[in-house]
Amino acid sequence: MEHSNDSQGVNYWVGLGASAGGLEALTHCVANLRADSGCIYIIAQHMSPSHRSLMAEILGRECSLPVSDAVAEAKPLPNHIYIIPPGFNLSLRDDRFQLVVTSPEISPKPSINQFFQSLEENYGERAIGVSGNR
Repeated sequence: MEHSNDSQGVNYWVGLGASAGGLEALTHCVANLRADSGCIYIIAQHMSPSHRSLMAEILGRECSLPVSDAVAEAKPLPNHIYIIPPGFNLSLRDDRFQLVVTSPEISPKPSINQFFQSLEENYGERAIGVSGNR
């Protein structure tokens, strides 16, 4: 499969996955990210879609990179952190975010596996996936 090379200035697409209890581990991770790495960081953490997520604000206090929620059809920028909103799955197409509302019966959300698969399909050796909990 041919991988996208349209992302000017992007060294790597980095996916960080965590279960609902992974906020502390994510906080430690983002606190140590370099502001000039040229990477796009995207976080998929299992969250309840019925509660407003404060993840962007919490992580934004811990690092020097801008942190925001992923928005449908937005083109992510290097040296930024994006959070997949609760109740959505995220894939990438033409270097843009594709958000898909998940079925209430499907759990957990967002699907870290589906997101990592999209990273690999689109960016191959320029994709990095890290998943886990402390």
